[in-house]
Amino acid sequence: MNRLYQLYARAELPGRERANLAASKAPTWDQWHRCFGHISISGLERLKRKGLVTGLTVDDTSIASPTCESCIQAKQAHRPFPKEAEQRVEIAGERIIGNVWGPARVKSIGGWLYYVSFLDDAKRLSTVLFLKRKSDAFQRIRMRQSSNGNLENPRSTCDSTMVESS
Repeated sequence: MNRLYQLYARAELPGRERANLAASKAPTWDQWHRCFGHISISGLERLKRKGLVTGLTVDDTSIASPTCESCIQAKQAHRPFPKEAEQRVEIAGERIIGNVWGPARVKSIGGWLYYVSFLDDAKRLSTVLFLKRKSDAFQRIRMRQSSNGNLENPRSTCDSTMVESS
């Protein structure tokens, strides 16, 4: 029937229930280390010793490796960032830091997927301009530069050409 085969079968149920079990060797310390999100070996030993985890059996012949590549990479040190910039400008508009962000996973009500942010280093004043396409960033940056004449009034940079109604 339509390339299917009929199978005539009847289940034989013996009087006693049976189960088959395939057992493998108990996991090693390193396997448990990875299973528990790279917990320390001493932490694993404490879990086993106090019986806090059901089924935590460890292969007695295994020896915990002192080096775990993931743990080593996660613990790599770097110099801390300074709390304050070493060189801060005094005049507003002398240094403006910009950043283009996006795309957003969900389009905004106005259809925006990106934004470009500006930070005036002297005044610590932040401005955000929204973009529908990343390619609009250059035009928005040019608009920001041309409207940067009045730095005392930051609202002057936000005019109707930058905020479009949806």
